[in-house]
Amino acid sequence: MDCPFYLLQVDEFRSYVKPTINPTLSEFCIKLTGISQDTVDNSPIFIDVLNQFQEFLAKYNLFQSSSAVFVTDGPFDIRDFITKQLEHSNIDPRPAYFTLPWINIRKLFKDFYHQTQNKNIKGMLEHLNMTFKGREHSGLDDARNLAYIAKRMHEEGCIFKANCKLQKRQYNRKSR
Repeated sequence: MDCPFYLLQVDEFRSYVKPTINPTLSEFCIKLTGISQDTVDNSPIFIDVLNQFQEFLAKYNLFQSSSAVFVTDGPFDIRDFITKQLEHSNIDPRPAYFTLPWINIRKLFKDFYHQTQNKNIKGMLEHLNMTFKGREHSGLDDARNLAYIAKRMHEEGCIFKANCKLQKRQYNRKSR
C-alpha cells in the first residue's frame, strides 16, 4: 500500500485575539511571545477570529471529511485553551472540528523515537539536528516548525494517526 505524504504550503491563517478576561498583557507574556499590548488592543475578539478561522477552513474544504486533523504540540491547545475559551465565549455547541481526535506530536515523537520523556518543539528539532526557524512561542512560527518536524518524521517512516481526544465531559459540560 502506498501512502504518499506531501507537505505543500497552500496558505496560512494567523490572527491575534483581543483578550477579554485579562486585557492587559504581563511583561512576561510580552517578552515570551513578542506580542505588544497595542497589537492585542487592536485585534478582534475570539468569536470574530473563530468565524474568520471557520471561513479559512471552508475555503479549502478542511474537516468536510476525515482527511484533515489538527497537529498540536501537546494536548494543551485543544484540551485546555480552546475548551476554556469556547466556554468563556458561551459557544455551544462547539465547532465539530474541536471535538474530533487530533495528533499530539509530542506523544507521537516520544513513541516513534523511543524517548523516555516528551520533548518540546525545540527539543524535537534538536533531536532531528534541525534548528528552530522564527521566534519561539509565536503561534505561526511554532506551527511552521511542527510542520518541519512532521515532515521529517514521515520521511523516517512514522505513521500519523490521531492519538489525543477530548472526553465527552470536556466538550459537553453544559449538559451535565
